[in-house]
Amino acid sequence: MAWVVDGHFLAAGPLFPETGENLSQTAAQDHGLAVKPLPLQKPAQADMAAVGFIVGHRRPLMLAFEDPNYIFCHKLTVDAATLIAAGKLGLRVLPVSFLKATSARKSAAILSVGDPSKV
Repeated sequence: MAWVVDGHFLAAGPLFPETGENLSQTAAQDHGLAVKPLPLQKPAQADMAAVGFIVGHRRPLMLAFEDPNYIFCHKLTVDAATLIAAGKLGLRVLPVSFLKATSARKSAAILSVGDPSKV
């Protein structure tokens, strides 16, 4: 978006007044150009109820959407293992498929085993 400020200046990109509100985002939402965000609690509740599994049993509980074909999803699991083993973190994993055609089959296979946290 671009804005004309005080009839003299062209401001490209987001516009922030002294209050810190993102006027560009607000205008886009008011004119139907952007979807108004849901309160954080609503998607979080739905995500926590989605089919997945938990690795570890402690709080804080981190929610991770993981594609079985994505190397950085695997890296997150490996990097979090130390905290999980120390009882300092729980990881709620929701297998997703976005990277490759085989991702959906692999996600389904992970969810179908007896204890997915051991895969």
